[in-house]
Order: sequence, then structure tokens, then C-alpha cells
Amino acid sequence: MDSLFEIIKVFGGASALIAIVVYCCKLVIDTSIKKSMELLKSELAFEQKKREQAALVAEAIAEWIAHPTEVEDIKHLQKIVWEATLWLPDDLAKNFNDMLAHKEKTAKAEVIIAPTFVNLLEASKRLKDSSIKVAAQNMHFAN
Repeated sequence: MDSLFEIIKVFGGASALIAIVVYCCKLVIDTSIKKSMELLKSELAFEQKKREQAALVAEAIAEWIAHPTEVEDIKHLQKIVWEATLWLPDDLAKNFNDMLAHKEKTAKAEVIIAPTFVNLLEASKRLKDSSIKVAAQNMHFAN
């Protein structure tokens, strides 16, 4: 009878030890999953912000092509140009602002859009300037 109680004590102790180990593993797994989910959530939020900024560049170019004349439209264009410029790397920001300032008579919107999308959205490098169509591609502005 004593040996039966000893066996029960050993199994009871082993069961408690197994329960503690399982609980600790569950905590580690839950913490790991929670960290992974938070990281994924922040990456998705950043990707969404980059997409918004790429859309802002496109909006700025569309507004610029429309050649606004009203003060409010010009203010809106300036606002979105500055917001878009903040997200662009130096070389793209310079090209973007040179195009908007008419520094090059041959500056085309598609020359800015393709590298911007490739940079901000990490889009395929196969995106070429020639694959982007601009409705007013033959417009020329006087300097």
C-alpha cells in the first residue's frame, strides 16, 4: 500500500511539473505570437503610409498638369508637393521639384512617377517610364 502511495506521489509530482512546463511554453508561444503580430501590424501600417505618399506624388503631378490658377488650388498643390517631397529620396525629390518648377522643358511626369513607385512601393523594377500614360503628355508650359 505504501508503494502505491509512493507511485501516486511521483506521478502527481510529475504531472504538476509537466503542467508547469506546458504553461511556461504556452506563455512563451503567446508572447512570441503577440510580438510577431505587432511587428506585422506596424509593417502593414508603414506600407499603407508609403502607398498614401505614392498616391500623393501622383496627385501632385495631376494637380500640376491641370495648371491651377485659383489661390486655394495653388495652396493645395503647394501643400501636397511639400508633403510628397518629404518622403522622397534626395535625387527623386530634386527631379520632382525640377519638373514642377519647369527647369527642364522635356521633364515628363512619367519620368518621376515610375522611380517614385519603385522607390516608395518597392514595386517591380520592370515598371518603366514608357509604361505610364499621362493624359496631357503633350502639354508644354511656358517658363
